Amino acid sequence: MGVDGIVADMAPEVVVTLEQVDYCGEQIILHWGVHNNSSRLISFPLRNDNITIRDPMGNQYMIDNADSDPATIRVKPNSDGEGMMVVQHPVSQHAPSLLVRLKEQPFGEASWLVSLEDN
Repeated sequence: MGVDGIVADMAPEVVVTLEQVDYCGEQIILHWGVHNNSSRLISFPLRNDNITIRDPMGNQYMIDNADSDPATIRVKPNSDGEGMMVVQHPVSQHAPSLLVRLKEQPFGEASWLVSLEDN
């Protein structure tokens, strides 16, 4: 058995978690966690060409590639990694949510819907 009763052979090879989104003030900061269950090194670029951010009102939020830390999360086999990325623009005042979309790396397309309480 693996973690939380999951059979180890059935665990996903790579788990990417959007752990926290801070959106107070003039910027948005997204905190990421990555767990690599595979036997190979994986890379997760925190850049505009790999991640998009939009709200339901049609606004797109561009990642400041230079402010991502690190620019690419690299995780060795059976290890964890973390990083953060910054958007140098505030969330639109009336946006109820953000759609964060992973385009390709490290495992293909995925999306997270972030509710913006009290925005």
